[in-house]
Amino acid sequence: MTRDATSIAILVSLKLVMQPAVTALLAFHVFSMPPLWSHSAVILSALPIGSGPFTIAKLHGLEAGVTSGSILVSHIFAVLTVSLLVAWLAPG
Repeated sequence: MTRDATSIAILVSLKLVMQPAVTALLAFHVFSMPPLWSHSAVILSALPIGSGPFTIAKLHGLEAGVTSGSILVSHIFAVLTVSLLVAWLAPG
């Protein structure tokens, strides 16, 4: 695995796994939130990486290739992760 692929894998896993996990911990166990708000927070945190990081990376000449690759891969895998979260958080 190349250095760029390793960086992309780390970034995508942090975004699609770690961020929703931390959000779920906070929304369900730390803060007192109604279920609609806590479920919404977790699902929104699991959305893929947006284009803002690419714009900033391109503007400052920092790893635009890794950033664009992370955006692509996160969009592909977010189909799975968001679907799993919606199924897990669905009422009933």
